[in-house]
Amino acid sequence: MPRSNGGSDMGTSILGIDQYTPETLADAVRQGGKFVQYDWAISVLVMSFRNPTNIYFIAPGRSSVTLGLVYSLMSATLGWWGFPFGIVFTIQALATNFGGGRNLTNECWEALGLGHVQYANADAPPREAPVPRMPDTRARPMPAHKPVTKAAPSRKTYHVDRME
Repeated sequence: MPRSNGGSDMGTSILGIDQYTPETLADAVRQGGKFVQYDWAISVLVMSFRNPTNIYFIAPGRSSVTLGLVYSLMSATLGWWGFPFGIVFTIQALATNFGGGRNLTNECWEALGLGHVQYANADAPPREAPVPRMPDTRARPMPAHKPVTKAAPSRKTYHVDRME
C-alpha cells in the first residue's frame, strides 16, 4: 500500500503501512492498531520550534510510547534552550509523546478512503482520552437542619499600657 502523501489533505506520510494490504490494515486496526503522530521541539536562543512528526502506524500489541522516546529525547536535550517558548514547547512535546502521541486513527482511516471501521472491542475505538472535568462548585442550598443559635460574643477586655 503506498504512503498517503498524494490525495490526502493531511500533507504528511504514514510510516509503517507498506507491508499491509487494505484488508490486513483493517484487521490490524480492529485488533488495536492505531495511527499516531508525535511532537518534537528545538530551540536556538530566541527562536523555538515545535513541529509534528510523520504519522506512524502502531501495530496491535506495540507500545506507542516507545516509538516516541526518540522525539522525547531530542526535545528534552534541544528544546528548552529558547526563551521564552522553548520550555513551554518542550513540556508540550514531552506531554504529547509520553501520552502515546496524538491518536489520528479515525482521521487517517477516512483519508485513506477505507470506509467505516468497526472495532473488535466495542468500548475501545482509538480516540483521545476525554479531558477531566472540574467538579461542580456552584452554590447549593443547605439541607434543612435544626436552627443554630449563636452564642453571645465574648467580651474580653484588653488593657494597653501607655508609655509616657
